[in-house]
Amino acid sequence: MIGSCFVGVTLYQHRQDVRLFCYAAEGKTVKNRLHLDLEPTDRTRDEEVERLLGIGAAQVADQRRPDGSGWVVLADPEGNEFCVLRSAAERAAAPAPDAGVGPAGQAPSA
Repeated sequence: MIGSCFVGVTLYQHRQDVRLFCYAAEGKTVKNRLHLDLEPTDRTRDEEVERLLGIGAAQVADQRRPDGSGWVVLADPEGNEFCVLRSAAERAAAPAPDAGVGPAGQAPSA
């Protein structure tokens, strides 16, 4: 924690991602300027959605398709929206490329 901010660090095999998150006293009044697409690494998309719903997220939209592709839009308790995508393992196991475009212009196999 740094003042009213905290740092998030994600370590990968040969790189790390660092993000700084700061608290704002103002409530949300417009669409988020930052949109996060989360990809679970140790569970499926659906397991991660259930976990997040269990700790206070709310489902905004369900964009899952019958073929297993797609994503789920959730919101944190303050209304900030984010998407939960399929894991890399789920995408690798998919029989064929997905049609369409995913959240935030992401590649179709989200």
